[in-house]
Amino acid sequence: MSKRTKLVTLAVVALFVAAVAVVLIVRQARSSHRNEETTEPTVRFGSFAADRFVVSGGRYSFYNGKTYSVTGIDVSSFQGEIDWRAVADDGIVFAFVRAGLRGYSEGNIAADESFEKNVTGAKEAGLSVGAYFFSQAVNEDEAREEARFVVDAAKDLGLDLPIVFDMEEMGENGRILGLTALERTNIANAFCAEVSAAGYESLVYASMSWLRDKVYADDLEAPIWLAAYTEPVSFPYPFRFWQYTHEGAVDGIDTPVDMNLMFLPVLESEASAEE
Repeated sequence: MSKRTKLVTLAVVALFVAAVAVVLIVRQARSSHRNEETTEPTVRFGSFAADRFVVSGGRYSFYNGKTYSVTGIDVSSFQGEIDWRAVADDGIVFAFVRAGLRGYSEGNIAADESFEKNVTGAKEAGLSVGAYFFSQAVNEDEAREEARFVVDAAKDLGLDLPIVFDMEEMGENGRILGLTALERTNIANAFCAEVSAAGYESLVYASMSWLRDKVYADDLEAPIWLAAYTEPVSFPYPFRFWQYTHEGAVDGIDTPVDMNLMFLPVLESEASAEE
């Protein structure tokens, strides 16, 4: 065999080997793609796998080895007289209490007449307690005014959970209807910054639709307390608290009440003990 023939033969063999390699790579890629398509994706509900939530007795709970939930409520004067000892005995660990609100038409700030009594009763019963304000602020100055109102109302009450900004549209003539998403975002951030400057942790309460359509959720500068009355579904934004119903039943409260979860990290010592 001549030298030239040998070179041609080697070249043909090399091309054949390369072609086989390409075919194998393509087959492997297709196989991997098919596997990805047939594998059931994990549904993310905020930062949590949706299938890790459990419902028992109408109440949700969550545990995944690293994070667990505790149950809480949020209340206002609408709940009337509350037996906080009975609330605690019914498994409620924390509560958010309304400190006040701004009117959606006139824009005046009013205190919740049950705020101090509810905070004091909840703490005496051993609950962790935070406060929320129902905002109808139309600019950042009003938001800061609302934040100072809550800080002043709570200063001697020993809150141990965040102060919450809660803005919702009310009726067809509400004063916040004309705000843009940017304006709402800046108002929420102004409230939370004022709260933080006073030494409290802040939180933004919002529904799924509010986070998707009414604000720039990625630009909010405080953690989220999500209101969503559905089964855990695909939802892109992380949240620290979840309000899952407004029709909860709790001992010690005569009216329906909002039910919430707070998500907490499992301590390393607890995780080791389980293993």
